[in-house]
Amino acid sequence: MGLHPVRVASFFSGYGGLDLGVELGLAALGCAARPVVYCEREAYAAAILAARMEDGSLSPAPVWSDITTFPAGRFHGLVDLTIGGFPCQDISNAGRRAGLMPGTRSGLWFDLARCLREMGCRYLFAENVGALLGRGLDVVLGTLAESGFDAEWLTLPAAAVGAPHRRERVFILAVANSGSDRERWPATPGQTEGGRAHHRLAGPSGV
Repeated sequence: MGLHPVRVASFFSGYGGLDLGVELGLAALGCAARPVVYCEREAYAAAILAARMEDGSLSPAPVWSDITTFPAGRFHGLVDLTIGGFPCQDISNAGRRAGLMPGTRSGLWFDLARCLREMGCRYLFAENVGALLGRGLDVVLGTLAESGFDAEWLTLPAAAVGAPHRRERVFILAVANSGSDRERWPATPGQTEGGRAHHRLAGPSGV
């Protein structure tokens, strides 16, 4: 990503937890994160974002209220990295289990993919529940492949970072394809499943 600040667009921002994690991760790589915009539709969560910006916990940036109306084309060339934990209500074992269908809450994934394309981002970092592996990962990878992205993913339980419960999460890193091969993510302590998919061939198995 180079040494210049990494320009970040955050969707489904919530209280900013993923943003803080990405900022710390980039800092460990010697890169600074510079938020360009947050997007959060829930008023309570947006109020927390505003409070965290006021107290300096989060870097300031405008907050947009609805990803479905977000004018991503206006940000073309202004964002390096898109991040988002898209809704899990239709994916989670505790939810409707409808999967990634247009018109559902979890179907907002397609709006995230639209924003990624229209902004011309090179990188995407996304998160969802472990059930995504069997209830939509193929759709996510297929959408990314159609948009010209290679993707890698891994599954981590909360226990891997010290929490007293399992609560698995899937993390996806996608990079705009440049025609070159890349090394797979190294194994992470606690990782239970992972894989890789190229823009020309995508599927839940990653091969």
